[in-house]
Amino acid sequence: MKSCLACAKDFSQEYKYCPLCGSPFDNLNDPHYWARKALGARLHGENLSSSIAALKTACELAPHEAHLQCGLGKLYYRAGKFDEAIEQMQRAIALKPEYTDAHYELALAYYRSGRIGLTIKSMQKCLEIGHDDMGAYYWLGIAYYHMGKETEAIAAFQHLLALNPAAVIAN
Repeated sequence: MKSCLACAKDFSQEYKYCPLCGSPFDNLNDPHYWARKALGARLHGENLSSSIAALKTACELAPHEAHLQCGLGKLYYRAGKFDEAIEQMQRAIALKPEYTDAHYELALAYYRSGRIGLTIKSMQKCLEIGHDDMGAYYWLGIAYYHMGKETEAIAAFQHLLALNPAAVIAN
């Protein structure tokens, strides 16, 4: 028999999740439990290190899930750990090469770590595989500007304005 702590009911061994509430019986080996725990820590105002630790456990339990790797990279980015964020985003992209969100987040981490050339390459890849993304064109323009490539920066901002003429930030 397995007992669900949430429902306080007992069920046979054949179930992996509680048939009433969906809670897993083996939380400690369930990567999604740890991912939910990481999210819960953020929602309850706990510091980033609690969320990072929980999501790191989820990534260890499910090393082939790109969205978990990317999520951990985002937490590292928010914590100002840009090298760790870059490493996690690269893992996510290795698992799922067309993962637009991971390319975008990787570009932001490159930018924050001062690697402008890599920022441009990652943002271009993001735009190449994804749809027109206003944020990507904005950061591409910023990166070009910081590299001294004003013509390319203007082109990126003009593309952003073509997508959304009300994009004040592009002006």
